[in-house]
Amino acid sequence: MAAQIDRYGELIKIILDGHQKMLGPEASRLDAARAAHDRTAENYGKSYAKSQNPIWAWRCITALRTLCVYASRECPELRAQTFVRELPDWCLAYLVESAYRIECLSGLRDFEKPGAMDGHRMQFQGPVDLEPEHAAAMVPRALGFVRDGWNAFSRYAADFLPRLYLDVREVEKLAGRKPSFKLRELTEMLGVSDARAALRRVAKVKKGVAKPTK
Repeated sequence: MAAQIDRYGELIKIILDGHQKMLGPEASRLDAARAAHDRTAENYGKSYAKSQNPIWAWRCITALRTLCVYASRECPELRAQTFVRELPDWCLAYLVESAYRIECLSGLRDFEKPGAMDGHRMQFQGPVDLEPEHAAAMVPRALGFVRDGWNAFSRYAADFLPRLYLDVREVEKLAGRKPSFKLRELTEMLGVSDARAALRRVAKVKKGVAKPTK
């Protein structure tokens, strides 16, 4: 566990180093943390917009929280904060929509029923639509994890390794470090036939990644 924490700490340091270098000599460590927060939020937002996979929203929340925890070691201003900045609007919109759906289920109403979510006003008049067991079973659907013929977890699993490859390479490039995650390793981890197949997977995921901006 301690080794994992050290790796997180090292990764956040590389991220802050890279953003501080990109911002210029007058940038503070707090400036770098804010830039890293914005960049992370934008990247996850692009992945969410492209895929409509809610796992990217949950991953965004944990990534931004982790950034703040480790950045606060060098930035005292962040020690009392949960995040470096506020959560992005796209992430909050997903959480609010999910909260309304859960509220609907809490009243044993089917949120997919026509009119149930009109104006985000729960319809509590009349007989209930669901048994409690059925309402509980609909929670994954309410959170967007399943749709007809679609599973958020299988889709995320297909994109995770190419995305990790892109993120690690980008962070190391920002910090002026040589790449540690080799294409050969990615090819083996993906279980594909050759490097070209791995690069095709990377290219598909890369369309949802933001370019660095000062």
